[in-house]
Amino acid sequence: WPEQPNVIFESLLGKWAPGGVMDADIYLALVTIHGTIMVFFVLTAGLSGTFSNLLIPLQIGARDMASGFLN
Repeated sequence: WPEQPNVIFESLLGKWAPGGVMDADIYLALVTIHGTIMVFFVLTAGLSGTFSNLLIPLQIGARDMASGFLN
């Protein structure tokens, strides 16, 4: 509900949500920073873990990872 005040917004965002109503610009900024954090911290770690599971055994000459749990 875009125009309805929310007490949580006022306590968390302070001056950026006066009266508990979040401004459209603040909303877009929060969505953008959330996307940036997800890309850099989640996708980067996920991709490096996936490729490491494939590449490390190839680099050391093994057929597969040493433990089935790691794989």
